[in-house]
Amino acid sequence: MKLKIICGTQKKLNKKQIRLIKIINCIFRKETEVIMNDINKLDSLSYINMRLINMDDKLFDFSRYYSTLQQIKEECIILAFNDTLGNGRKLNLPLYLYILISIILVRVRKYDLCGPIDNNNGSIWLCPYFFISRTSTLLNLNWTDHEKALENMAKKEKK
Repeated sequence: MKLKIICGTQKKLNKKQIRLIKIINCIFRKETEVIMNDINKLDSLSYINMRLINMDDKLFDFSRYYSTLQQIKEECIILAFNDTLGNGRKLNLPLYLYILISIILVRVRKYDLCGPIDNNNGSIWLCPYFFISRTSTLLNLNWTDHEKALENMAKKEKK
């Protein structure tokens, strides 16, 4: 089963994200495809199967993830991450291992969705800075209702 890495970043990938992609590519080889915003093209990954697309950016990483998922027409394993992975959130050896093991566990159907969980005042949610799942599972999630979300955002949040 193919593995697609969605780089839902606004900026070019950082060194740790590039290292993660290289490690995954070494393990999964031809099964790996990296999908990123066409504005973030990287020559350092030119030997990796890469697809450059124009990702929707209306609601930041959620829009980038959703617009990319709409273009994937096959069942595969998806690793998606945004700018926070490796910048605001540490990307160290335990997290590299967690990601690699999670890819395998999703592949053998031990889990449907893997990623960091956060909470605040009784609310629990999946953090969007990275997650791993199958295409079909992710397409069943309600990612965004752009118009409603924009109506609910304050002017400061929109900026």
